[in-house]
Amino acid sequence: MSDKEISLLKYFEVAVSLVDVLIWPTVTIVFIVLFRKHIRDLVPLLKRLKAGPLEAEFEHEVASLSQKLEHEKSSELPRPGGLISRSDELALFAEAQISPRGAILEAWILVDTALHDIAQKHLKDLDLRKLSWRLIDELVKRGVIEPETASVFYELRTLRNHAAHTADFSPSLESTREYIRMASKLEAKLAEAGGR
Repeated sequence: MSDKEISLLKYFEVAVSLVDVLIWPTVTIVFIVLFRKHIRDLVPLLKRLKAGPLEAEFEHEVASLSQKLEHEKSSELPRPGGLISRSDELALFAEAQISPRGAILEAWILVDTALHDIAQKHLKDLDLRKLSWRLIDELVKRGVIEPETASVFYELRTLRNHAAHTADFSPSLESTREYIRMASKLEAKLAEAGGR
């Protein structure tokens, strides 16, 4: 082989190795450019998949409870007339965009506060430092609130526990807003029951 052929062979080897190195980045860039709209639509799903099954479970349970409330009498709860005003609800919606966990916990605090307000009025003979679930059970037992309202309380409490105790919890904005709506309705129902 002549020097010219060896030189040409080296250039050919360099070209092949260059193609080998650049082929995957090039294919990736072309793929992203061609399918950018579809990729953009998938990004929110990737965010939800990132945190795993508990967030999917949270969103499923919120949707399920919301659907259940739509079909029950208890879903016809009044607009907030207790602690959660419309402006408070809107403020919680805004907070949900920044911190879904924080918005869920804030909404729950308002529900829990309404529960303790009713307990102060109707359970004067009990130690009001009891856990919320014990207070709600006693209020049902005494006929102050309906069992359906207690059921909603327990389901929202379970969802709140997911938010409070799951690391890297980040549900969708819509499921967080739906949780706030349901908490707002429950708080209003508790406030209404407290007025009896």
